[in-house]
This record gives sequence, C-alpha cells and structure tokens, in this order.
Amino acid sequence: MKITKIILLAILVTATVFAQEGKGPKIRFSGDVNLNLILEAENEWHQITDFNDMGMQFTLTVDDKRSAFNVPFGWNVLFGLDFGESVSLDFRLSNPAGYALDQLNFTNGSGMHDQYDIDLYNGTAAAKAYFPALPNAYFTWKPGSVFSLKGGLLEVEGNTTLDLVAGVETESGLWTSHDSWADSYNNSQGGIKFGFELGDNVEIGLTTALVSPTNVLDEETPNSQIHNEFRFIIDADIAIGDVATISPTFQTRSHWRERTYTEQFGLGDPIQKKETPIMVAYGVDAGFEFNDMFSLDAGIALGHINLGKPNKVDTQDNGEKVNGFGFLARVAPTLFIGRFIELEFSYSLGTGSLTQEAYSNSLKELTEKTTLVYNDLYLRALFNASDNFAIGPSVELAVRGDKFTETGINVTAQPDLGSGYRYFGFGINTVVRF
Repeated sequence: MKITKIILLAILVTATVFAQEGKGPKIRFSGDVNLNLILEAENEWHQITDFNDMGMQFTLTVDDKRSAFNVPFGWNVLFGLDFGESVSLDFRLSNPAGYALDQLNFTNGSGMHDQYDIDLYNGTAAAKAYFPALPNAYFTWKPGSVFSLKGGLLEVEGNTTLDLVAGVETESGLWTSHDSWADSYNNSQGGIKFGFELGDNVEIGLTTALVSPTNVLDEETPNSQIHNEFRFIIDADIAIGDVATISPTFQTRSHWRERTYTEQFGLGDPIQKKETPIMVAYGVDAGFEFNDMFSLDAGIALGHINLGKPNKVDTQDNGEKVNGFGFLARVAPTLFIGRFIELEFSYSLGTGSLTQEAYSNSLKELTEKTTLVYNDLYLRALFNASDNFAIGPSVELAVRGDKFTETGINVTAQPDLGSGYRYFGFGINTVVRF
C-alpha cells in the first residue's frame, strides 16, 4: 500500500508540473464527503415450536432487538489524467468500506479507534476505518470514435441486475438501498472492459473480471489448484430521444466448488468432483428525464443458479439437486422543488428461493425450500445550500420475511415456521462536494 501511495503521488506531482508548463496531461479532480447522524433499530425474529406441561404443541416468536446511535461517514477523491483525446488514467481513493460507509468510533469520547479493538467479523482492526482504499485505478484507450479499451481496477456502477448479483454472492439480501452492489463492492472490479459506441444513441460494453476468492496455492494440500472464478458483464445504454435511456444488463459468474461422492449406491472409494456452477442474472433499467424538476429510474432483474445435480448413477452420498432463483424490482423517482430542495424516494421488492431435492435409488426422498421476501424503502430530503453543500433528513425501512417448507416420503408434517428481519433508520445526512 505504501508503494502504491508513492507511485500515485509521483504521478500526480509530475503531471501537475507538466500541466503548468503546458506540456503535460490535463488534470481532472473532484470528490465528496458524507457524514451522517443516524438512529438505527433492527429486530431479527424467528418462530419455534415447543410443548407445554399438558403435552400440547405451541408456537413461540423469539425477538432479538438492537438499537444504536451511529455516525457513519464516507469520502471519495477522484482524479484523472488526460493524455490527449485517446489515452487517460483514472483513480479513486475512498474510505475502506466505500459506499457502505464506515463508523466513527468515540473511544472514551476521543473520536479515535482503538488499534486493539478487533472486528471479530472480518478479523481486521477497527482502526482501518481511517485508512484510504484504492477501489479504482484504470487506463482508458480510445483510438477512434467507436472502440475503447479499459483495464485495471474498473469502476463498475451498480444497477438492478448487479444489486441482485451482489445480494446473492454476499448473502446480504436482495436490497437496492439497504445493501446494494455499491455497498458490497464499492463499484470496483478488477479486469478489462471493451466499449463500442454505435452512433450517438447506443453504447455497448463487455466487462471481464477476475473474482476468484483466492489466487494462492494451498501448500498443505497435494496437487492443489488455484480456484479461478470469473465474471462477465454485457451492458448497453440506448438513448431514446432526450427523455429516456434504456440499459439492459446480462451477467454471468462462475463458482468453483468440490463435491465428494461414491458410486454404486454409497459403496467404493470416495470420488472428488470439481464443478463450476454458473450464476446467470439479467435485467433492464430505464431512466426518464421528464423535465428539470422530475426524473424517474426503474429496473427489474432475474437470476438463477444450479448448484448441484444427481449423478447419472444415483448414489446415497450425491443424490442431491440444488436450484436457486432471484427476482428484484426497483422504482426511484426524484423531485426538485425550486433550486434548493431535492426529494429522493426509492422502493424495491425482491424475492429469492433455494430448493434442495434429495434422491435415493432414483426416488425423490426429501424436498426443502426456503423462500425470502425483501422490501426496501428509502426517503431523503436534501437542502442544497450551494453546489458544494447539502444537508437533510433521511428515513429507511427494510423488511425481510423467511419461509421454510419441508416435504418428503418419511417427513412428518411440521408447522410452517417463519423468521425475518426488520430495520429502521432515521438520520441527518450531510454531503460536501468539491
């Protein structure tokens, strides 16, 4: 990280000197700072069954409630170098959590993180909240008016399709405000992107990204392999007049996994089978600019993945079929009242299901299905005191409901037990732009 900082600083200083002499590249610079004061409350609940003293079964709901006052913050610094019209470099520094925001910690009222305060969730020191991250660092080469090539830590902005993808991959849920692609991945993907401008109204992009969970060989495992996983994104922006822009997206992502099974109905030596299930997601977003006061964004996306299927020879150890499906839809109007008031609204509905089917001797013995329903509502009113400063209140409500069913040959009927999650947040948002 220190070497990266030195290189970036050297590039910036050198470019600045050349630019002042009229010999070097053109410099672009911008950024923002977000600081929120927010009261948050959440509740995770689930139902259990038990028996009373009379031996009668009953259902009980168990709640786990939490609330806190937090001060999340985030910042971005963007700078670019344009070497003529065909080559450019772009960089973005941000807080570590990026668009998900980090939390200010008031240790003994000092506002400083304790370096020994270890985050048990990811095993990193909480003091990292104050260290910069480099989510974007890429070059752009555009030799003509049609083709362009980008490479490095690309800026890949989220949309409804990618929000669905991030929710599945991180298991954070199918939200668009509560947890989105930007929150999960900070709009960052390492790879290359091919771009094509087909006239004034159509742009097509193909992004190839390396998303392997590791690129280090396991020295303790004989014949270990790097678990290479890849993501491919095809997207387009199609302008329809001056009012609408249609943006379809198609995404595929490979998942490396290994399963162990035995042939001949559980007999014989275990056999390891390497598989790469593909997650496919596709959808379309639409943006409408009706006038200077009112705009509307909307999107819809679907996704599915097949995580396993029985062998041609059914076995006791590998007779399983697993399918996942997801749906996400979003609508987000924005209203400007005069020059200073901006009202933002966003609502999304998502559903996801995971079905597991167990087979034995060519018979389906057990089917387990988990269905989750997500609702995400976000409201914000900003007072734009100037082009560089805005402040205003925000309200967020997120609700998830879970349903689990189990059917099979020897399965005793059970009550349909549910579980879920509720989140409420009210805060004051402050935005500084430069």
